[in-house]
Amino acid sequence: MATKAAENKKIQIDVRPDGIAWVKINRPESLNSLTRQMIIDLARGFRSLDADDSVKVIVIHGAGRAFCSGVDLTAAEDVFKGDVRDVDTDTVFQMDRCRKPIIGAVNGFAVTAGFEICLACDILIAGRDAKFVDTHSRYGAAFLSPKCRVRIGNRVYSDTPDLASGSKNWNGRAIQTSGVRVWFGIFPSWGLSQKLARVIGPNRAREVSLSSMVVTAEMAERWGLVNHVVEPSDVLKKAQEIAERIVKNNHDLVLRYKAVINDGLKVSLGDALALEKVMACACHQNPILLL
Repeated sequence: MATKAAENKKIQIDVRPDGIAWVKINRPESLNSLTRQMIIDLARGFRSLDADDSVKVIVIHGAGRAFCSGVDLTAAEDVFKGDVRDVDTDTVFQMDRCRKPIIGAVNGFAVTAGFEICLACDILIAGRDAKFVDTHSRYGAAFLSPKCRVRIGNRVYSDTPDLASGSKNWNGRAIQTSGVRVWFGIFPSWGLSQKLARVIGPNRAREVSLSSMVVTAEMAERWGLVNHVVEPSDVLKKAQEIAERIVKNNHDLVLRYKAVINDGLKVSLGDALALEKVMACACHQNPILLL
């Protein structure tokens, strides 16, 4: 058994001889909330697994009582200081571009960023204790910045001199300074605002995201968000079972089939059907690739 893990072991990657790679979010004391380094390690991990020819299927799961409770808001400044358009450190972008099938094995809470990681999986297995929540519209976060530009009413404060002492009120929130305490909303950037509606329908997605309601495992299965609901103790076993069935199939065809399904979902039905024809022709004209 070959094990590849990040140095801090908050993200553990276990590549097994059967072709199944297990990715564990391993910060159970914080319900697997994500620090910036964990996000980077996940992105790098999926990029590495995609390039590893020994890996046929990937299973991602969380240690302890939760799958992933989202971003660690106590470290929000560090987490959000990067450019959300930086695809090299974007976990979900790397999951979306990964050619290998990804199975999400979900126990406990999958909150916001954790919910977005679930939506980047190809197949989801949920324990009966699983709960999916989008809190983007509920919370903001704050951090101290030595330089900023803030508009309060009709006045713009630049580089903090006007806010260097005391406090102001902005939309009902006081900005206390020693530098400046900047409040910002955490807006989805890993696809939740777009993917969820495509899976469960726009009306349900609006309710889930605008009200921050809890989606139980049973609701998720009924709405088509998860494939199977099992006892919490059986989640990894079910994921292993499905992964083994995939591994037994022709790997090249599995990769092509996943690609045509996922790419087809991004375009109109007419364009998707044309894409299928192109892929079929490529397979028929190059049968040696399928051996």
